[in-house]
Amino acid sequence: MKKILAILLCLGLVLAFTACGGKGNESYPVEGLGDWERMTDNTDEIDATIINAGIGQEWINNMAQAYEDDTGIKVNVSFAEDSAIQSHFSADRESVYSDLYLTNSSYSWLTWAGTGKLYSLDEAVGMEYNDGTTIDGKKYDMFDDYGIYNGSRYILQLTYAPTGFVYNVDYLAELGYSKFPDTWDGLIELCSDILASDLTAGSRKVMPLSFGGSVDDLNNTFRTLWAQQDPDAYQEFFNYDSSAGAPQELLGDERLHALEAIYDLLAPENGYSTTTLEGAASDTHINSETWFLLGYTAFCPTGAWFETEISSVLRDSEVNYAFAPVPALTDPETDQPYEQVLDINLPTEYFCIPAKCNNPEGAADFLRYMCHSVNLQKIHEMTGMPLAFDYDMKSLDLNEWQRSVTDAISEYRNVYALGYSDYYAVGALRTTWYKSTNPVLQILNDKVTRDELYDQLKEEYDFRESSWEDYTDIIGSLAAG
Repeated sequence: MKKILAILLCLGLVLAFTACGGKGNESYPVEGLGDWERMTDNTDEIDATIINAGIGQEWINNMAQAYEDDTGIKVNVSFAEDSAIQSHFSADRESVYSDLYLTNSSYSWLTWAGTGKLYSLDEAVGMEYNDGTTIDGKKYDMFDDYGIYNGSRYILQLTYAPTGFVYNVDYLAELGYSKFPDTWDGLIELCSDILASDLTAGSRKVMPLSFGGSVDDLNNTFRTLWAQQDPDAYQEFFNYDSSAGAPQELLGDERLHALEAIYDLLAPENGYSTTTLEGAASDTHINSETWFLLGYTAFCPTGAWFETEISSVLRDSEVNYAFAPVPALTDPETDQPYEQVLDINLPTEYFCIPAKCNNPEGAADFLRYMCHSVNLQKIHEMTGMPLAFDYDMKSLDLNEWQRSVTDAISEYRNVYALGYSDYYAVGALRTTWYKSTNPVLQILNDKVTRDELYDQLKEEYDFRESSWEDYTDIIGSLAAG
């Protein structure tokens, strides 16, 4: 009981955005590079604002200290919600800008670049390190065209985070499972076994899963199921670039089958899901992961960020956990499972520098410093999250969770909701549900039958179709500017 109370206390503090100790909340000394040739003579202090997100805080505090040790230039680090970062760009005043931002305003950067609010990163990404490499040469090729406007780079993706499930190893072992199911049918069977079991956490019956309904926590799962069925077509969807209207693929069988799989997982009956904790519709990902660490559920959707995001609760949990990719649906034509794929959580956290900030040259040099191969390895080790660059991952000092997440990148085909068309860049092809009647929440609360799921997709399509001209106008205005 004391253990549960301690975790709940930490949860309350987490939700209030106050640290409860542990990884990601403190800064520890790190060794600098020792030899750093700056790309500017500007010796002013640098202000960096970093989004409050699962990536944590320790890594940036450490990088700031290492940079100061190597250069004598102080980096002042602050943390903010993404809404606050958005407001800085909306105000567009030099006095409110930091010099460097890490944000996940995925569909804002093109507008910022098109209206002159961003500083070009071309010099920073093209300048050679002492070993002859450049940031441009280190980043994954898939990002070559991402972040480019009118031939110049304005943003730089940082994270490359695999998604899947975290599961309770001991619970599954008690039920006779040596590993997490690798097929969706197997996952549904696991849910049935859990419901039929005597598994308890204290006085509570253990439920199969928890998820944060308020933050579309099953969205990565939905995307993965969609992608499994035709990975090439899935990737091409995000390059759709026609003013004729929303893509018909929004109504495709792949999306329908993925939504049907979510329905089978949640198994609604008599007004609510039979496999999920009550209150999921208003829960966040932090809630979901906390219920899992309290032992209330056997698995929940998450990603590479799990340990860093929930660090303050994790330290008080005794759950034996592991990572698993999303199980595979069955191909109705062959009656065999599709190949499992690994959904990478993109687009997400990226760096950018405001054009009107006080010290863009210093910010660019600090960004270049962090992208040195040695520092990329340090950031990966501190966060446990793979980064969007080519560097040696095999030699990293990682724990079992972090290693399994990192190794999954090479074990499974990577898919990602990332494209290079203008319609993608302004958010017209985003994978989250636009309408207030989110079909996953409708399923959760037993408001829709399985046979009505196509109608849910049609509502989504109609909403986007009605907005398509607005997106076309935005793209046109940016081109004209």
